[in-house]
Amino acid sequence: MTTEIDRKIAVILVADVVGYSKHMEKDENATLKAYSECEKILKTCLKKYKGSIFNTAGDSALAEFPSAVNAVECGVAFQNDIKKRNDSDKTEVKLEFRIGINMGDVVKKEGNLFGDGVNIAARLEALAQPNGISISKSVYDLVVPKTKMTFNDLGVQKVKQNEFHAFDILLDPSQKRTLKTNSKSMIPIMGAVAAALVLMVGVFYFTIFQNTSNDLNPIASGDKPSILVMNFENLTKDEDNGFLGNGITTSIRSVLNSTESVKVPPSSTTNFIAKNKYENSQIHEKYGFDFILRGNVQGAGNKIRVSVEMTDLSKESILFSNIYDFDETKDIFDLQDEIALSILQATRITSKFARPELAKGLYSLGKSWLRR
Repeated sequence: MTTEIDRKIAVILVADVVGYSKHMEKDENATLKAYSECEKILKTCLKKYKGSIFNTAGDSALAEFPSAVNAVECGVAFQNDIKKRNDSDKTEVKLEFRIGINMGDVVKKEGNLFGDGVNIAARLEALAQPNGISISKSVYDLVVPKTKMTFNDLGVQKVKQNEFHAFDILLDPSQKRTLKTNSKSMIPIMGAVAAALVLMVGVFYFTIFQNTSNDLNPIASGDKPSILVMNFENLTKDEDNGFLGNGITTSIRSVLNSTESVKVPPSSTTNFIAKNKYENSQIHEKYGFDFILRGNVQGAGNKIRVSVEMTDLSKESILFSNIYDFDETKDIFDLQDEIALSILQATRITSKFARPELAKGLYSLGKSWLRR
């Protein structure tokens, strides 16, 4: 039985909050209230310009428009309204947004939209500046003769598997910038970092299993180790680089959640623990988590340094810690071997969680992500 695929050309707008996790850690209730206010502003703009939301993801919204001009005018109106809100002395939490707009082929399924048309809009949003709007050439070609806006040509950009010609809409002259044409984005590097770290955890468990399997009793299938992944800190001088740590943290959680052999607490729990500044002993006592993974990120250009540390909460002992340097010239598989070797040398302990399905699951998962 074949199912007909519903395809069409659509104009997609993606709006996302800048530094949402940081705001939530500082004051969760005030941030939620502020986002609700901004959401009302967005819905008012969407209604005026005939846009409709087809998906949301907590701190972001994806909308479809009947025309490129409508989408661009809606994005500009929304950013201007958000600026007015933030300029008010009565505004407690000043949220900033990035917006990406693209026109392309999409697939409609159960009220949602998928495909390159949506993916590139999301990449453009990640490329945009805080309070800014980035659009694709397909949108630019349609709106430039019909609007009086000022545009800045960013050239051809490549993010993950998507390559596209991007433009900024200059809402203010200070937003003009120069980006490296067809540059390698930090986003695929972040995915590689996450995969390598998960591979590292897999090697860790595999090593333990190989060293101690003869001395261990079988454990129940429901007894899974829990790893609390704390948000990686941004130690660069530029606050806008916070996406590096957030991206790596999110990627690590996603990879770990893809296997049923380990439990990963949700980000809301992580944010609550970070906000209350719990010590390791308190985290273990209150929540019963087995391990905690912490890290920080330093970055400049296409170079990134990741420091990582994993602690056994029951023993209050560091299982491993290391620093890993990534750049666009370094072979990720050489780095993979470097990480694996460092863990093999560092982990000579026993664990009740050592078992082959966990080790093989994490190890294979990490390798599959690295080879994407």
